Amino acid sequence: MPPPGPWPRTWSASSPWAGRILRWAKRRPALAAALTACALILTAGVAGIAWQWRQADAARQVAVQRAGEKEEQRQLAETARRDAERSAESRRVSLYAADMPLVQRALEESDFHRVGLLLDAHRPAPGQRDLRGWEWRRFWQEARGHEDASRHSGRAGVTTVTFSPDGAHVAVGSIKPTLWDARTHHLLAEAPNAALTSAAFSPDGETLFLGMVVPRVMRWQWRTTEAPVELCRLPAGPLRVAVSPGGELLAVGRETQQSGSPDGTTTLHHSTTGAVIRTLPESGGIASFSPDGTCLATGSWRDAVKLWDPSTGGLRATLTGFPQVTSLRFSADSRQLVVSRSAGECSLVNLTDRTVRSGTPGYAARVWDAALSPDGTRLATASLDQSVRIWDAATGKPMAKLTGHVRGVGQVDWAADGKRLVSGGADGTVKFWDPDKKRHGPERLAGTILPHSFSPDGRHLALQTDPQRITLHEYPSLKTIAEVRGNFLGFTPDGGTLLGMAESAGPGRSMEVRSWTLPGLPPGTAITLRGSEGERHRMELSPDGRWVTGVTPAGRIRVWDLAGDGALTDLTQQIHHPVTTSIILSNPPVLVAACVEAPYLRLFGLPGGDFQGVLDHRGGPASFILPDPDGRHLLVSGTNSVIRKWDPAARRELWQFEENPGALALSPDGLTLACAAWNGGLPTRLWNLETRREVARFPTERNVTQLTFAPDGQALLLGMSGDGEPAVTLVLRAPAFAVSDDPAADRPTR
Repeated sequence: MPPPGPWPRTWSASSPWAGRILRWAKRRPALAAALTACALILTAGVAGIAWQWRQADAARQVAVQRAGEKEEQRQLAETARRDAERSAESRRVSLYAADMPLVQRALEESDFHRVGLLLDAHRPAPGQRDLRGWEWRRFWQEARGHEDASRHSGRAGVTTVTFSPDGAHVAVGSIKPTLWDARTHHLLAEAPNAALTSAAFSPDGETLFLGMVVPRVMRWQWRTTEAPVELCRLPAGPLRVAVSPGGELLAVGRETQQSGSPDGTTTLHHSTTGAVIRTLPESGGIASFSPDGTCLATGSWRDAVKLWDPSTGGLRATLTGFPQVTSLRFSADSRQLVVSRSAGECSLVNLTDRTVRSGTPGYAARVWDAALSPDGTRLATASLDQSVRIWDAATGKPMAKLTGHVRGVGQVDWAADGKRLVSGGADGTVKFWDPDKKRHGPERLAGTILPHSFSPDGRHLALQTDPQRITLHEYPSLKTIAEVRGNFLGFTPDGGTLLGMAESAGPGRSMEVRSWTLPGLPPGTAITLRGSEGERHRMELSPDGRWVTGVTPAGRIRVWDLAGDGALTDLTQQIHHPVTTSIILSNPPVLVAACVEAPYLRLFGLPGGDFQGVLDHRGGPASFILPDPDGRHLLVSGTNSVIRKWDPAARRELWQFEENPGALALSPDGLTLACAAWNGGLPTRLWNLETRREVARFPTERNVTQLTFAPDGQALLLGMSGDGEPAVTLVLRAPAFAVSDDPAADRPTR
């Protein structure tokens, strides 16, 4: 073994223990080497563990940092999502408020297709907040149309509709001929595709004669044969057919345009063989037989309608001034002829004296077809403004507007009983109508509504018919139940008793609160209001039925406690200003009084009348006070044309917007505010309280003095009085969302 170097000698010399270890290592070199290797391995292991720990700690710090970054990114994404949702919701709210006036305009223009698109755009998706207010449901009701039934005839427009002579069936022409049951509206038969322009029944209703776009006339015995057979062929088309009352003659008009053209001609054929009997020269391509069979009218060769003798073909008369005739119809008594023209209004011709008058005076729309009712009293017109209209045949005054088609209407016909109408439109639909059916317009009731006119359970409605008479109606039927004498005050909270005011019969002529039990209104007890002698008061009942406030013409305000046998609290001295109006809030009972000369509302606790504070209605005295449905907030309008919402408990204004109503009403869901103008003749406007923007307006012919929504939210009532005329209440209906959102309730044309 080589001698040790100087370092071990030096180290051993300086440390006895080191020397001993070296000497021991020399004596046992194998064991020393093993121990040294173990020490080195242990040192390396400890160093490796330390290094791995440092690496793990660094990785942990990186992971924590990354987790923090991910959480920060998640929070940023969540914030962005919430901002996007708020932005999207804000856009939805603004778009809704902007679209509702467009819906009303489209309704006025009978553009029901656009109405449907706009309304459907605001049906909420799952999880979305429903922004739709009362006005949406009202518009949906108006857009449903007035028809009893609607049927699709095919992908193309309807070119002809006609009742059978007995009114049991309706023939419809479009891409293919179809036959429908006029009462059940079921499809009975259809023929193969054949472009059809006209159809006419035989007198017994068993055979249909079909005029085609191609120059052929087909005969269809619809009960026994599936396909029509060709009866005759002409040089040109399209063809218009008419059958004589006796069924032996067939008039076939051929025209080069839908309106009569200079080269249009009518020919007479045998209805069984199709053979030509004669040609009526310069007649025009539209023809119609009179019901008595003595006259055939044709049009319009060189702007003239001509009258012929169908048995001889002789010309009887020429009526000039009728360009572009689209339809000719006789009255049931054969004394009048209805002439429809695409370029002008519908005309009625008296065939006795040849006088002509307008059947639709002042009507600017293009009338494509028109027909007199069997009794001759009403005229039905089909026009390109998407409506069927009914007019008084004697005076020309409009009687009804039937809406439901989403494109122009080209055909209309009466049933033989005069109780049913059918129409066909360019939208490809056939619609069946009851012309006497009540439409979606306002219903009218005698008398006017007052605050609390509805019973709390929503089953009854009370109107002030005259200054001393109250009329009770059922709701929603509006059926009159009973009448009593008195001035309406309200209902008890359980809805079982009606309360009214009247003068007592005793000395002093005090006012008393009288009660009548619903529904028959037998009289109940009466409570005399102490200190009410000698002055008239404008009375109002609190929502809980306990308190009655009274304001005199001089502005004095008093409160009576009905639970305390009419005990009086006079607050006049505490207010210092004449009072214009007041209401009482419940839970707890608080009187809110508005003063004439001061722009604030004073609050008083009841029953003691202790002063609780003021609401500063800046800019002018308050003129109308309305609690919201939950009774926690107030809507206040004033002479400064501003409506403010207040939280009376916190004495805090929540919001405001500009409007100057004479009366206010809030829908039960709190989304829609109705505002009636001070001046008569101005429309009642509806506001969406999410955006505080106007969403609808309903014109009225008189001054609206009171508004209220029905408790079920399905009607808005407008009370009109003054102008020296009897008081009237208009009832505007709107179905519940359960109806409007039912897929089965949607009309197929929407």
